[in-house]
Amino acid sequence: MGPVQYWILLTLTLASYALQLYAFVDALRRPAHAFRSERKLSKPIWLAILLAAAGVGIVGFPGFLSLIVAVAAIVYLADVRPRLEPYSARRGGRGGGQGGGPGRRPSSGGW
Repeated sequence: MGPVQYWILLTLTLASYALQLYAFVDALRRPAHAFRSERKLSKPIWLAILLAAAGVGIVGFPGFLSLIVAVAAIVYLADVRPRLEPYSARRGGRGGGQGGGPGRRPSSGGW
């Protein structure tokens, strides 16, 4: 492998690892009830998946395997995180006058 290919793979590997860590920290900050309310895997399961992916990513460093395990972080960030956003304390969460009673998803307005 040439030096240019090595640096490209190293850059992609580091970006993949950063993405995995970002997804893990984001999942840590979300309330557990939000995962249940949105009928997603539980918070501990997502944390385990993301931590395992980050662990494999760092052990396989630098390599193609570290890019493959980024799929877990991508799925979390693309599918789960947007569904959990209304439950964030920064946006008023469930107690900020949005939404309804227990177990109901906060309203984001619209039609």
